[in-house]
Amino acid sequence: MTTLRLLGSALAAVALFGCATTRDDWHADNRYAWKGGKPGSPGVAVTKDKCGLSKKCVIDITPVDYSAGSAKVSVDEMAIEKGSKDVDIIWRLTADKCFFYPRQGDGVFLKNLDDPDGTEFPEQFATNDDSNYKADKKQAKKFYWKDVNSSNSANTPYEYKIAFHCNKSAFTVDPVIFNEGN
Repeated sequence: MTTLRLLGSALAAVALFGCATTRDDWHADNRYAWKGGKPGSPGVAVTKDKCGLSKKCVIDITPVDYSAGSAKVSVDEMAIEKGSKDVDIIWRLTADKCFFYPRQGDGVFLKNLDDPDGTEFPEQFATNDDSNYKADKKQAKKFYWKDVNSSNSANTPYEYKIAFHCNKSAFTVDPVIFNEGN
């Protein structure tokens, strides 16, 4: 009987992982949640969306657990649509007492050196501006990136880290941008 239970568990695990959603699902409908999450975190619901042809992507950041310094983003994995160039990406802090403090190391940063020469994301800075995107080095409610979305970056995921402070407590979030190229 124990052997049958183990065999049944093994078959269920194979079926579950065999049907798992992968990053190749980027071409599904806009704005949906899927099971799978980022690598290393199976079973986590991840919200995906596409933007770019409108030339502007806005991602809201909301604190979830002040004691643990955890937060959530409105879009965990953002796909920059094929054919769009020079896309403005803006991360917005939604809570009143939350800010990016660049002098304390806050901001939105690539986790790996996926863009070592800075040509894919040439502009990155904290800002309070809603249209001209001027840098603010003291504190800001938003963080801005320019995404070139070049053909060299087609089908490339960029993992990044968001670091900010709320009421002097540090917070981090680890979402992904996926360039479809142009």
